[in-house]
Amino acid sequence: LGLKLPCISLAKENEEVYLPKIKNPIIIPKHKESLKILQYARDETHRFGVAYNRTIRKNQIK
Repeated sequence: LGLKLPCISLAKENEEVYLPKIKNPIIIPKHKESLKILQYARDETHRFGVAYNRTIRKNQIK
């Protein structure tokens, strides 16, 4: 498709934001709404992945 999608990584314990090609993480204060949005996106992505994995495993058992 030739898409260039931006990508970040959000470390769970300290909630540090990592960007490609940037050595040090970005620290967003815990009370900021922007951090809450990133946490929500991370958590929802994880929930979706776990649910999909369960569906695949359930279908393999049948």
